[in-house]
Amino acid sequence: MVVVYLFCQGVFMMKTFFARPGVRFVLKTLFYAVVLLTLVYLYSYRGVAGGHFIYNEF
Repeated sequence: MVVVYLFCQGVFMMKTFFARPGVRFVLKTLFYAVVLLTLVYLYSYRGVAGGHFIYNEF
C-alpha cells in the first residue's frame, strides 16, 4: 500500500513539474531544435549533385 502511495505521489510531482510554463517551453524548444537539426543532417547527405532523378533513364 505504501508503494502505491509513493508511486502516485511521484506521478503527481512529475505532472506538476511538467505543467509549469517554463519547463514546457524549454522542452518544446529542445524537441523542435532536435527535429530541425535532424532534418538538416539528413538533407546534408544530398549534396549539390547528390541523388539523381529516378525518371532520367526513361
